Amino acid sequence: MVLKLIRDHDSLRSNVICNKNILSSCESCLNSLLNLCEIAAKNYVNRKNEIALEVDNLLWLVDILVDWQAGEEFARMWANQQVLANLLMKYWYRIEFENSCHSINCITARLLVNIGNGKILPEKNTRQLLLKTWFRPLANDYSYLRKVKSFDQKVVEENIERMILELTPEDQQSILLAWLEYFMKNGIDCPDLRKGFEAGAEETPPNLSLPLK
Repeated sequence: MVLKLIRDHDSLRSNVICNKNILSSCESCLNSLLNLCEIAAKNYVNRKNEIALEVDNLLWLVDILVDWQAGEEFARMWANQQVLANLLMKYWYRIEFENSCHSINCITARLLVNIGNGKILPEKNTRQLLLKTWFRPLANDYSYLRKVKSFDQKVVEENIERMILELTPEDQQSILLAWLEYFMKNGIDCPDLRKGFEAGAEETPPNLSLPLK
């Protein structure tokens, strides 16, 4: 309801102060999310409900920014959350409920869908960093994400493939090795990125092995 009210007020969309306030709220939520995850991971304290609430808040704020055509700055913020991504990879069982609709990876998925649909237009450096920071946590949670109603698997995978082609050969190989590990372990519950790696093979060194068909 609140999002609809905001959408109905065109004056808010073009208001620079409103955009700054929303981005400030995003930054506050990100700091809170990271703090909660650090407490949960390192002190064995259950903060899953609070973490889920912050994820919901961020998803809501992202929707507002996308509607205002101002999501690029949040994409940059999220791409720089390496500490959060590493915590999620190491301690997800302490941080989140299993198969939760409040998964932190839903934020990455939401960004990838909007980038793929042209609703967020981040710079190349941001796209590259987003992939390097969040690919492994995303792939680790992919079996659940495929069941989320708002998750557009085709758009997400096509967008990841395009991002892969923008990476250096060394970074491509790093992503490839990570993907192969998930692919061999999980099969269809892993992003299908074979087309992206096959397309990139023409521009990469011979030592970059391609995934099996």
